[in-house]
Amino acid sequence: MAKKHGLTLTELALGWCTSRPHVASSIIGATSLAQLKQNIAAFDVQLSAEAVNDIDAVHARFRDPAMTS
Repeated sequence: MAKKHGLTLTELALGWCTSRPHVASSIIGATSLAQLKQNIAAFDVQLSAEAVNDIDAVHARFRDPAMTS
């Protein structure tokens, strides 16, 4: 899905987190300077409505990822 929208996985994930009005903060983790730079840059990403719709469709299908078979 990230590739479809021209994003990295980090940009897609953090872009989604920061686009949610109920999320007050996002926690990032990095084990290298390159990962840290990618995490920080992801906060400048604005997801398109199509990307958010695609994420919502996956979420609707897998409401609880721990319960997938």
